[in-house]
Amino acid sequence: MGRFLRTGLLFLAVSLVVYLSAMLVLCRVEWGGYPLVFRTGDHYHLKGGLAYTKFREWDPGAQYDVLVVGSSHAYRGYDPRLFAAEGLSMFNLGSSAQTPLNTRAVLRQYARPGHVGLVLFDVFEGAVSNDGLESTSELVMNIGSGTAAMEMALVQRDLRGLNQLVVRWMLADRAPDVVDSTYVSGGFSERTDSLDHAVEYRPFNRSLVRSEQLAYMADCLALCRERGIPVVVVTHPQPHQADSLGHLAFRTIIDSLCAPQGVPYLDMALGHALDDRAHFYDHNHLNLAGVRRFNADLVGRLRAAGLIRPAVGP
Repeated sequence: MGRFLRTGLLFLAVSLVVYLSAMLVLCRVEWGGYPLVFRTGDHYHLKGGLAYTKFREWDPGAQYDVLVVGSSHAYRGYDPRLFAAEGLSMFNLGSSAQTPLNTRAVLRQYARPGHVGLVLFDVFEGAVSNDGLESTSELVMNIGSGTAAMEMALVQRDLRGLNQLVVRWMLADRAPDVVDSTYVSGGFSERTDSLDHAVEYRPFNRSLVRSEQLAYMADCLALCRERGIPVVVVTHPQPHQADSLGHLAFRTIIDSLCAPQGVPYLDMALGHALDDRAHFYDHNHLNLAGVRRFNADLVGRLRAAGLIRPAVGP
């Protein structure tokens, strides 16, 4: 038995050395200006871009009235400049395809009592129907917190996430490879173009909703409650041509998570006055004109509910 154990340990040690050596070569040898590792699979995420910039801009000692988390709907839908015009400091930590699995790790490291007054958790159908690997890959490579990166890579339970973690460590001294030209200070991504063509809207398929993502979302809400940080779940406007009946089914799912924890859910997807072409730049993302209207409406609702401080008079 002892010999078998020693042989097994030796095999594991040799395998680890071979693996790390291969990853080191792939990370250090470049082809076309990028390390070879990025040519081996489309799940690897380059260093840089919106996530890299925002997590380095984040000030851990600052006090933010509002912290926004969620997917691209979050970082493209909530503009810190518009909140600032209302006398509110806001930072947007939304990221591409961010699922509740990823949001939980973000909140654990960045939503600190005394530094965050309110969490706005943006949710939509795609965020809970995704396995999270896309977001894990981007954030593991670019998030400022090594602890959050490791948590996501381990919780993902996918070797590709662990590989990305190794790439993060091996390229820690590398400058960013990409820059997001749409980035606005505070974590927002600005788009001013409008939807100029017809779009086919896919119906909501309830069977695609992942139970584990709903569980992670419940964890996020509980974490905020435990830390004494109020949280509001929000769904921002969707085009009128989108699947309204499907969204009502989605709203029932989110209500079932929020209600037991006493979390307000502001579902603003339907019944709005936005125009499908004038206020959206694609099938579900707002452009700047749409963001301005949505944010003004949202701040008004938050103030009416006493969730943020009243407006300061002239």
